[in-house]
Amino acid sequence: MRFLSAYFIILFLSLSAAVSTSAQKIWFTDTANSWKTIGNTAMGCEWQRIATYGADTIIAGLHYRKINYSLTIVTSSSGCTADLGENFYVREDTNNNLVFYRTLSPSSQEELLYNYNLNLGDTIQYKISTGVTVADSVVGIDTILINGVACRVFDFQNKEGRGLRAYTVIEGVGCTNNPVFPAFMAACFEYNENLTCFSQNGLASDFIMRQNYCFTLGGNYTINCDAATVGISYNNTRVAPIAKIYPNPASAAINILTENGLYNIGLVSVYDLSGRKIHSAQASTAGKVFTVNTASWADGVYLVVLHDKNGASLKKEIVTVSN
Repeated sequence: MRFLSAYFIILFLSLSAAVSTSAQKIWFTDTANSWKTIGNTAMGCEWQRIATYGADTIIAGLHYRKINYSLTIVTSSSGCTADLGENFYVREDTNNNLVFYRTLSPSSQEELLYNYNLNLGDTIQYKISTGVTVADSVVGIDTILINGVACRVFDFQNKEGRGLRAYTVIEGVGCTNNPVFPAFMAACFEYNENLTCFSQNGLASDFIMRQNYCFTLGGNYTINCDAATVGISYNNTRVAPIAKIYPNPASAAINILTENGLYNIGLVSVYDLSGRKIHSAQASTAGKVFTVNTASWADGVYLVVLHDKNGASLKKEIVTVSN
């Protein structure tokens, strides 16, 4: 029996790989990454910021990458300036989905920059560049697709330490204001800055994200690296949060539940142990629960795969059916 169970696991791992897309996970510290943002102030100052990775270095025995910024003033006004967030070094713990940062200051210590494991209501603390410790809370979680990769999206609002403050973090991309924005800005000073292009090795990424105004979370807009300006889009094309599939084991039916409804889950596919597709159906666009009838299925183990409306795999789960 143990041998048979091990066989099933190996078979399903192989099947899972076969039905996966070829898209690769996006890592924040990939040296191929580059970010372009545009910011402005209420006084008429406007700038463009480009961030790329510079030289690697070893600090306190750990491997870090330096973030380089180039800043171009597009429209100048009295006192026109933008915090460059210079001299920041980052490293990524890819096993635990964490990103850390530090500076070269003798008194500097490593601090947490991003935690992609957070849940709604969780709090993250930063010791920002001014030396002040602040805390921001997760007020929204979503998922978007970037070049076929499902990435978690976190909306934050300040809990303590820097007044009105709101921003969005995309897994692998970082903060949509600029890559280390949460760490070096204490508060909002009548300005906003938003991502206009994210690319890897010149592969531009068009995707939906939130336009924030520093004080508040804004509406969705489309990142378009080929466009001269950012186009606002209020058509919510973010994919639904990863769904819960229950009960497991199942008898007469399995249910697929998402917090925000099923509007962006497209196809639901089910495979048996031989890799044969035994069920395929479009998810209903109404309500939060989609039910798949399993009453006619033979008792056994199946792989349930959820796809978005572009065909990319969002979730795979092994389900046991015993009618």
